[in-house]
Amino acid sequence: MPTQTRSDGRAGFGADDGRRPKPRFTSGRECWVFSVSRPDELPGYHPELIGGLLEPGESLHYLLYTPLYEASAAPFGVRGHPGSHALAVTDTRFLLSRDPHRDGAGRSARAIPFDRVLRVELGHALVLAWMVIHFAESDRVESETVFFRSSGSHHLQAAVRAFRSRKAPELSLHADEAWRAACARSPLYLRDDLPRIVLEGEPTLEVVRSSERWGGDGRGRRRAPRCVSPAGIAALSPRALFVAQSESPSRPGGLAFGVNATAVERAAIRRCGMETGSRSGTDVARLLVDVGDREAFERLELPFDEESACAAERLMALLSGAVVRS
Repeated sequence: MPTQTRSDGRAGFGADDGRRPKPRFTSGRECWVFSVSRPDELPGYHPELIGGLLEPGESLHYLLYTPLYEASAAPFGVRGHPGSHALAVTDTRFLLSRDPHRDGAGRSARAIPFDRVLRVELGHALVLAWMVIHFAESDRVESETVFFRSSGSHHLQAAVRAFRSRKAPELSLHADEAWRAACARSPLYLRDDLPRIVLEGEPTLEVVRSSERWGGDGRGRRRAPRCVSPAGIAALSPRALFVAQSESPSRPGGLAFGVNATAVERAAIRRCGMETGSRSGTDVARLLVDVGDREAFERLELPFDEESACAAERLMALLSGAVVRS
């Protein structure tokens, strides 16, 4: 089923023409992310944008609003468009609306069926946060990005859990304790992001870790350090592959401000392999995971440490459908 889109120019949309009520005014600069129960509780033009995509009898499991955040890029190569957004999670689809709040820029809304979703990213760097939905569209991979203040991350984490469970999530600021234990050996800033997007009672089958490693570019005194593998963790459950990575620091011992977490449903994984190659004079082993369908896919590269080599082989075997007995 293809994604459904609609777009409305600023002029005339929602005008008081006797058929449609005017939307509640909003500059898009509300102070926080919040969730609502019904589309008509959303501010601005979002009630009509989301409501226009809802089909008769379609249930809403989660619905949230993110105010305008002036960003078009983030770490980890994330790109998107600024605007206020509404995001709905139904039985079978994401519904996403965007209002740029700029003269001459059109508002838009899009429905993304769950069976087209390849992976979902949630990340943050200081006050900036983002959610990216990657999905297959015809013969290519597309994405939709929502930028928001990181103080509202728990709402977007709840939306991911609603998507994964196909039911209304419990809104919580606390991480799953079993997964916190699985992530305990990772750097402090990596320990909470994965546990907050797993489902209650979802077990870990295998955990692979990557520590921060450095190589160098150039020669002699001009040799400049380069991070060839940031700190990260990959964990497999019966339902999904989860990956969390830190942003590469600018120098050894420097601070890493950004973290990106990814959830890949196992049904979207097509192939898995392993390779070792040299980067800036340092050998780096990594898992290669192809995510997509028959016509469109993208590749994830997951570095791992030597001490995680056996765990990486077991994880690869599990993803490949092999039965591994300890």
